[in-house]
Amino acid sequence: MPSLDKSLEEEHLLPKSGARCRISNGQSDLAVVLTHPWGPLGGNLHNNVVVAASLFFRRLGVTTLRLNFRGSQISRGYKEVNQVVEAADFLLGGGHLRGEDGGDGSAEAGSKNGDNDEEEVDFAVTEAEESVSAGIRRKRDHGSGAGELEKARRRFRRKKCAPSSILLVGYSYGSLIAASASADIDRCIGFVSIAPPVSVKHWLLLFNAGYHVQRSMTKRGLPRLMVMGSSDDFTSPKHFHEFVRSFPDTTTGAELKGVNHFFGGRERDLMNVIGTWLLETYASVIEGDLKRLGSVDFFSYTSPSVLDEKLEDTEGKEGQNPSSNVCACI
Repeated sequence: MPSLDKSLEEEHLLPKSGARCRISNGQSDLAVVLTHPWGPLGGNLHNNVVVAASLFFRRLGVTTLRLNFRGSQISRGYKEVNQVVEAADFLLGGGHLRGEDGGDGSAEAGSKNGDNDEEEVDFAVTEAEESVSAGIRRKRDHGSGAGELEKARRRFRRKKCAPSSILLVGYSYGSLIAASASADIDRCIGFVSIAPPVSVKHWLLLFNAGYHVQRSMTKRGLPRLMVMGSSDDFTSPKHFHEFVRSFPDTTTGAELKGVNHFFGGRERDLMNVIGTWLLETYASVIEGDLKRLGSVDFFSYTSPSVLDEKLEDTEGKEGQNPSSNVCACI
């Protein structure tokens, strides 16, 4: 079982918006920003899917930020997008390392009201992380003594420096907001949309969903994963598949059979899908071992802007996107 030493979180207030968030500093080059479902229906950073995803990445040694949107969220989504961008900038700028927001210091996850929900998904997340790594990990040469010295130097640098790259993970309403925010985060290397509420997105965003969907397609070379249960309470598989295929071909869709919108008891299956996608998408960086996610440098990872140029050169004359990959997962 992975060590829990890196599972501590600190509570922070973002300096501009005042939005509350919880940050676990894994001293990693990659940081994950997680967003929650619609607030008026009870969505917040303590949601089971948000907690499960946070635990999954934290056990891999990755810095995570669980964001609690500030405001009613009965809006057209602009303020919420700005809060996600601010959260990413806060991490990239090292604000969490300098205590710029006047946060209340380190607080162990689960020590405050509402955080004992982590215990409910903890075991399932551990099994998911271990099973994905064991099933797909490849043998590799660990290098010479010089290589070990370079690793030590990188570890020391990470202790003193902020992350260089951001992965966005959004659930339900939060997936629409996070995907839109990806357009404004230069060092965003991808986003994961869990149960995007495709059929009700216009109501959630006061008929401004089209704007946010278009923004989420801005970086054409950006890797994207979209996951939905086949028994989702708000969106049919047909509408989900159509939505995925409307995105550039760097988008992967996954459908979990027999799962509803809330993923109760199926968090492990969800994390397995995310872990498999990470291994395939960032294979050149993590080299077949999911546990390397928190220890490797992502700064040299090919930026979406470079991929954009390559895609523009290879697109068809009609400018249509090739079909995205939609798969069914059990």
